[in-house]
Formats: sequence, C-alpha cells, structure tokens
Amino acid sequence: MRFIPYSVENRPGSTFFHQKYLPRLPIPSLQETLEKYLASVKPLLTPQEYERTKKIVARFGKISLDKNSPPGPGQHLQQLLIERDIRQPDNWLSDWWSEAAYLSSRIPIFYSSNGWMIINDEVDITELETISTLSPLPPPPHEVGAIAATAITGDNSNNNSDNINSSNTSNTNSNSNSSAGSNLYDVITEKQYPSNLPIHPRKPIPDQNMLTKIGYGQYQVRRAAKLACCLQDCLEIIATGHWPVDKYRNHDTGSMDPLCMSQYAAMFSSCRVPSLLGGGGCDTVAQSPVMTRYCIFMIDNQIYRIELYHESPVVNQEDGVDSKGKPLPPSPTPTPPPTTTSKLIKKRQRLLRGDVEDQINTAINHAKSLQATTTDNGRQKCSPPVGLLTAGNRDRWSAAYTKLSQHPTNTETFKQIQESGFVICLDDSCCLPTKDLSNKKLLTKGGSEFPARNRWWDKIIMCIIDRNGKIGYSGDHSQAEALPLINMFDCIYKVMRLPENIIKMNIPSPRLQQTQSQSQKGRGIGNFGYLARYLPIIDNMPNNLLSKMIAESESEARQLVLNSDSIQWEFTEFGTDWIKRVGKVSPDAFVQLALQLSYYRLHGILPPTYETASTRKYRAGRTETIRSLSIESAEFIKAMKNVSSSNSSNGGDGMSLNQIYRLYRNAAHKHTTNTKAASDGFGIDRHLLGLRMAFLKLSSFASSSSSSSKNPSPELISAGGYKLSEKDINTINDFYTDPAFTRSSSWALSTSFVPFGDCILACGYSCAQPRRGYGVPYSFDSDKIMIGIEGKIDYRKHIGEPNNNNKNTTAATTTDGGNNIIDSPETNIHMFRQHLIQAFRDMKHLCEQHEANKKLFNQTKLTTPINNHINNSKL
Repeated sequence: MRFIPYSVENRPGSTFFHQKYLPRLPIPSLQETLEKYLASVKPLLTPQEYERTKKIVARFGKISLDKNSPPGPGQHLQQLLIERDIRQPDNWLSDWWSEAAYLSSRIPIFYSSNGWMIINDEVDITELETISTLSPLPPPPHEVGAIAATAITGDNSNNNSDNINSSNTSNTNSNSNSSAGSNLYDVITEKQYPSNLPIHPRKPIPDQNMLTKIGYGQYQVRRAAKLACCLQDCLEIIATGHWPVDKYRNHDTGSMDPLCMSQYAAMFSSCRVPSLLGGGGCDTVAQSPVMTRYCIFMIDNQIYRIELYHESPVVNQEDGVDSKGKPLPPSPTPTPPPTTTSKLIKKRQRLLRGDVEDQINTAINHAKSLQATTTDNGRQKCSPPVGLLTAGNRDRWSAAYTKLSQHPTNTETFKQIQESGFVICLDDSCCLPTKDLSNKKLLTKGGSEFPARNRWWDKIIMCIIDRNGKIGYSGDHSQAEALPLINMFDCIYKVMRLPENIIKMNIPSPRLQQTQSQSQKGRGIGNFGYLARYLPIIDNMPNNLLSKMIAESESEARQLVLNSDSIQWEFTEFGTDWIKRVGKVSPDAFVQLALQLSYYRLHGILPPTYETASTRKYRAGRTETIRSLSIESAEFIKAMKNVSSSNSSNGGDGMSLNQIYRLYRNAAHKHTTNTKAASDGFGIDRHLLGLRMAFLKLSSFASSSSSSSKNPSPELISAGGYKLSEKDINTINDFYTDPAFTRSSSWALSTSFVPFGDCILACGYSCAQPRRGYGVPYSFDSDKIMIGIEGKIDYRKHIGEPNNNNKNTTAATTTDGGNNIIDSPETNIHMFRQHLIQAFRDMKHLCEQHEANKKLFNQTKLTTPINNHINNSKL
C-alpha cells in the first residue's frame, strides 16, 4: 500500500484502519496437514500406491520420540516456517505465494494467469439517439478528433521525445547505447529465452465473429472517457480511505467482521516488471509511491499519457500531501478538514469527461498520423508494438526489457506505464452482436487476426474498449484476486447507469470551464483542450532483433488463441432456490459434485479438482486450495455414474437411489467442511508450498546452493540454515516428487466461484492442465447457474513448462522436456458441457426422487395405525 498516506491508514473508520488488527494467517499443524493430504490423494491411487505414499509421508513428517530417533525433515521445515512468520510483517506466505504462483513463471501470462471479464452495457445500444455512430460499418459520420487540439506535448523540458516533431520518435538512436550495456549484444539471443516456434511473417487469420480495422467511434471515445473518470474515482476513494470495508459473517460469533483490504490498494498504479538479465528469472511488481493523477491509453500499439487532473496550488492538509502527491511537513497549527464537496478541488482539480475526451481524440489523430508518415530512412515514425512482448515468453521479454531500458526515453516510458493508475486500450475492431457469449473473450484477447496487440499485459488493471463501446478487462493476477476487481467494477457499472451519466450523443460532455492561459504550466484546459502526451519507445537493439522478438511473441500469442476453446452459457432449469429447498446442500457443493461427475462420465477417471477459497479474513491473506475431490465425493461419483433422470427408482451398481442420496449428502457435507477449513487457513497446498519454499530458501540446502553468491539473502542469513543430512534431503525430494503428489496437484478441473453481480456479462480463464483439463468459473442466481468452460483444442500445441505455476507451483506438468508443448485430443469442452447439463438433471432427479419417497414413507407411516385400528375392530 505504498501510495496510501500514513494518516489515512491510521484514521478511525478508514478503509485500512482495521488492517493492523486483523489476525495473522495461521501455520497449520504438520501432522494435521499430512493427514488431510493422505485423505485427498487416496481416491486417485491404487491400494499399493497408497501404501507407498503413506510410508513416504511418514518419513517426511516423523515425530521424534527419543534422542536416538531423529525427527523427519518436515519437522525442521515446519520450525523454519514458524520462525519466518515472526520475522515477516504480515504473514509467512504472501510474498512466497506471489513469487511461486505468478512472478517466477516464464510462460506467456496473457493466457495462463490473466483472466478476462466482459462488463455489461449500462444501456442497450439501441436506446442511443445516434445509432449510426455505433454501426461497425461504415465508419462514423464525423471525424474522430475533430474537436480536439492538434498538438501533443509533454511537460518534461529535458526530454523532447514527447513532441511529435522530435527526431527521437524515429528509430535512429539504435547505436546510442551506454557502454555498460554493450556486452548484452551477444547475450540477447534466442538461446537466452526458450522458443519452440518458427518465425513467420504476420499472416492475418480473419475471425468469423470479429470485424477489424473499422476505425474509431465517438461513442467509443465518450465511453472510454467515462470509464477513465470512474476508475480514477475508485482510485481516489481508495487512496483517501473512503472505500467501504468488505466484511464476512463470522459463523462462530455471528458478527460481521472485516476482511483484508490490501488488494484494493495493490490493484492501482501497479505493474508487473520483467526480471532483468541475471536477476534470477523472477519478475517483480512496481507501484507508484504517490496517488497517480493520470492513466495510459493504448491506441494502435502507441502509448499515450492522459491527464485526469488539473494541478491546483492549494494543498490538502488532511491527507498530508501537496498538489504533486508528495508528503507535506507537519503543520504547527492543524487546519479543520475540508468538506466533502471541496475536498477534490483543494487537492487538485479533476478534469471532466469532456476534457478527457478531447485528449483521447487528440491521441487518436496523432496515432493515425504516425502510421501514415515515415522517417528519412523509410521507417514508420510510430513506435514498435513492444506491448506484444508482454504477451510472450517472460525470458524473451526480460531480455528485450533489459536492453530497451538502457535508452533514457524508454526508461521514462516504462516508468510512466508502470506507475499509471490503469491502462485503457482502444481497439478499431468489434465482436459481432450475437446471443452466444462464447466469442466475448475475443474482445480482451484480440482474436486470432491480431492477437495480443495493443495491450500491456503486465498491468494489473487493463480495460479494453472496442469500436462499439463494449468494455472488457484483463490484467495481471499476481496482486489481486477476482472479488475486489468485481466489487470495483460493480460500483462503476452502477454509477455509469445513473441517468445523469448515460451518454447522449446529441449532448456534449461537461468540460472544466477555465479562463486560465494555455501557457500556464505548459498546458491548457477547458476550452483550450488539455493536451495528451505521447510516450515513444525507441528501438535501440541491433540487427533488427527487436522486430524478431516481437514476431516470436505474436506467433506464440496466435497459437495460444487458436488453441483455446471456450464457451459461456447459462443453465436455466433451476438455481440456488431449488438447490437449497430440495437439494438441501450448499449451491457450491452441488456444482462441484456435478463438475466432478461430468468429468468422470466423459473421461472415465476421477479429476483432481482445484477450487479457490479466500483467506482475506487474515492480514494480507490471498487464497487457499479446496481439494474438492474427496473420498466421499469419489464414492458418490462412482455410484452415480450410471444413474439417469430417466430411471424412476433404481440406482447403479445395485445401489438404491436412497443409498446414493446418502452418499450425495455425505459428499456435500465433506465439501462444506473442507471449504471452511481452507478459508480458515487450514488447507493443504499453501502449507506444503511453504514447507518446500523453506527447504529451497531457508535451510542448509539453500545455504549450500547460495554459497557461491556474494550477497546471500538477509532472510537466509537470519534463518541460520538448518543442517539437513543427505538422507533428509532425499526424504524431502521423495515427498515432492512422489507420483501421488504430482497427480493430486495436477488440476484436471480448475474451478472458482465468481460472483457475477450486475456488471459481469461473461468471464473466463485458462485451464491448469492442457491435457484433459478444464478451467471453469461459475456463478449462480436464484433461478440459474452461469458457467464458463475453457480447454485446449490440441494439447500438443499448448505452450507449457515443466512446473505449471498457474495454481500450484509444486504440481509437475507432463511435457516432452523444457518449455515445450503438450495437448490432449480427449479434451472436449462441448461434450463436457453436455455431460454437465445431464449431471445437473440427474442430481435433480436423485433429490426429487428422495423427496417423493420420503413423502410416501410419511404418508404410509400416518395411515398404518388407522388401518390397524380398523382391522382390530372387525375382529
């Protein structure tokens, strides 16, 4: 929470006031975790395999009863975790989790960890006064940018690259590199970053559900300005501590207790940064130290800084920052806090939607001019599409970033992007209107014709607006889960739907009225037009290497897009009302059992299933894994395999429906128990990850591994390095390389409950396992269940790595070695969908048949005494 002032954090009633009072994430008992682990792997193993795994687990977690019997190495690692927790400000897990699950992964993030969402329209586009401006063909009736200023400038007098007339916008500075970086010419080669893809010239592959290169529209511009203003509203509300605190019901006390709010602060002004060459292959996260006053727009692969404030000389004493966001010295005489209405004016004046529209129009015109002009050497004046590198292999992007950062113009551009509040991408394409939601991800991914272009995939908040004004979201997942993002977009959606905020094309947007001279501070506002700032990227790499890297990343992106198959649909035969009333289980347990049953019927094997549980009740809590496949669910699935809704009373395998119903209730109860344990921080996978990280980073094994390093980590020094024998190291390796461990954490079903609310039209993410794997976000309402399914068309064409870090870094992935491609011809999302529909119906039939039998039994029980009385009287 770098940009949250200390005074805001400590103000009673603020968003972050309760953070220091939240409990710390617990460290589960080692024996308890190992017992749960054995229970979770049992359904996946033969009796012989299970006995072997039991012995491995026993050696790993052995408790010492006397001096002659040393404890298992797991006990040493557990003690390291306990000591680490004391040293950490928040908890023992959070930074390790970000590193292991996200930042250390080297595979393309735009399809592995970056999910996507489509935001509902606040009004039906048919309700707008000027429908012609929304039509994808022909172009809009009036020229985009006609009302805007024609110049683009910046306020950095020492860097003329912001001006469109600067020679720096051409690629003529490729030789102006520093001497310190000259030795990188030989190391930035293909050998430095794995690539199994041939280099092909870009051959557009038209998408049947997409129209491209159709220009920009005024409704698109106006909706982009409205979205930018709303996002900045959220940023400011969070930064000033006025965002309402998320709460949950504590079932032990019945009270509504606060959740950790740190993810809200982590979303804005944050960006993933590729590791520099020699930096250990782990990315980092950069965040602005002050509240950001601008955002970034990407237009035709060009980058623009759009201002959202007009600087005011008046400062805001309450938040302790001046007009530039820098801390103020303590005041000897405290001033009363400003009123709510004057608060924004006193800090700095917010530009209005019309002012932002003017800047966007100016940027669009400038991007068009760059594409149409060339330099003296025949190259286009526009910057290369470096954003594509953020979509490709992380080592390739790291190599390019290292070299590009040696140019001061590029360093400034990268910093502006990383510290911007958010990124908005304007596309000159759109998806064709259809009732099928499955093609909606094309909005965020760009389709197969121009995949991953005009994006900066490292940004935490990145919104995309297509030619018709449709809004999508996709961003780096390393700093925040889906729920805070959805809460934010839900608020934005409600604000955008207010009558006074509905866009009316025949009414101009409000602008900040000022009589200030345009010469003041080098920029004008209001009627003079607030000037956008162009942020160029200079190609300073030799031998056309940058273009080659970009082509490789685009080839990877296209392959990922073409190999991903997904559908979005709604099951409308029943919803949570029926599940609670007749199904008598939690809706989440019902859906999880149906998903596992569908997979078992389709593939004939039990699926290791990942479901996300939130641990935000703890300080800096993120997630824990719910291992949804249990002994109880496996028993139910096997018994239910041949049960159909067409059967009236008989179950499969000689079991009655009443017997299967009892298995159903037991499985649902077990899922609820596992869910609560995971949410309370007593799951399995995060603890096992922590033990493994302690082994790799804090033990004597880590000490010996880093003995050649001149600068070992301070944490390793403070840990001292437990002395592990060779036998201990072998025991640890046996545990983490056991086929049972690999199989149980290679998630065939990667699932999560996503509360759609009013704002989310569709969402999705990649499966965790390319072969016979499915990524399944779902939500439910009183009368329907909303589901998305993603899978790979051909697992042999999926770009993977030995350790898939999407959900669990300790899970090994089947590959043919290195950073290679794997695939499953058996993966079929459409067959899976049909099986899931049938599973819903069959489980409904099971529950209703049980209710019918129960009523019949009660009626029989009531009438039996009467019949006996009648019969006795006749005697």
